[in-house]
Amino acid sequence: MTDYSDYRLGETADGTLQLKTREENAAAALELTRQCRLKLAIFSHELEPVIYDRPEYIEALKRLTLGSSHVEIRILVTEPRLIVQRGHRLPDLALKLSSYIQILRPGPAHRTFDQALLLADEAGYLLCTSKDAFSARLDFNDRRETRRLLELFDEMWARPGRIRICAGCVCEKPAHAKAPRPMIALPRGHKPPRSPLP
Repeated sequence: MTDYSDYRLGETADGTLQLKTREENAAAALELTRQCRLKLAIFSHELEPVIYDRPEYIEALKRLTLGSSHVEIRILVTEPRLIVQRGHRLPDLALKLSSYIQILRPGPAHRTFDQALLLADEAGYLLCTSKDAFSARLDFNDRRETRRLLELFDEMWARPGRIRICAGCVCEKPAHAKAPRPMIALPRGHKPPRSPLP
């Protein structure tokens, strides 16, 4: 499997790498997450299992949350129902570590965004240029481009749709009369709106 462990987040200046395969994407996401120390941002349509549902990736997220009380992991997904149907492990982890991991669905204006990205510590990024393929760009040390992508992510994060993933289902209507614990956490300070949003 491709190995990026010789690269250092925020230090290695080898320029941007072009990725073509799912194995390269999975290895890149894993290494960026392992080296991340505080802030991780992910936009993914369905949290691709080959990348984000691997045991080693889940373990890397766990270790990240143990590194500091200031860790912030934000994840935007456009296909929450598909994620639940697959029994993806990441939402379960978000439930257990809700102080650190938040998962939202973007609002309608951003659900057609056709790329996927992972941003680590405002220093490195993985940008997949098509949601249906694994053609991607990877850079462990490009703060300017990472911040540009982070501004885009922040814009989408600030305008989320209403989402609540309960035990085994996705609710976009008023909460159940006896609502089970959410598997996907809302951002700190956010409260579900009183009426459904598109």
